[in-house]
Amino acid sequence: SHVSGIIAGRKTLFNDSDDTLARGVAPAARLMVNRVCANNGGCQASAAIIDIARAGARVVNMSLGGLNELNDGYGVQETIVNRLTEVYNTLFVISAGNSGPGKNTVGSPSVARHSLSVGAAANRELIERQYQWMGVGREKTVLNNPTEDFMLFFSSRGPTAAGGFKPNISAPGTELSSVQL
Repeated sequence: SHVSGIIAGRKTLFNDSDDTLARGVAPAARLMVNRVCANNGGCQASAAIIDIARAGARVVNMSLGGLNELNDGYGVQETIVNRLTEVYNTLFVISAGNSGPGKNTVGSPSVARHSLSVGAAANRELIERQYQWMGVGREKTVLNNPTEDFMLFFSSRGPTAAGGFKPNISAPGTELSSVQL
């Protein structure tokens, strides 16, 4: 629900006007949803991404993954993502992971060559407000401007074990809400 709201949310509250600023990045998008992980903890990510690509999804968001011993981009799920991209022209937008801040911590399957791997970013003002950490990040980055973005401490970083450039982009990774608080 949360990620779907970020993507295609139309209103935060039922009685908001249609031109509200509280909407998703693509409010007119049509969503296909597939459950990947069961309540008992088991995940069938490979089967789920194959099913949804075959069903015609143009863009697949995956906010899951993990750090493998070999995050070189040649694992089973990475091979599946690359092949589905080639066969179905599906774009896979995949979280880089939460194994940062060390180098070479970007997770699977976001290390797939054809995936769009996304790291988590924020700005000093937001982090100071959320965590009540005054002055965080001042020493390591040029943050004279409190709205200047930087990678969040937990966000995974590249390169991949094979030297690939991942994550490809970063986006806001905290203090997002797509549903009424």
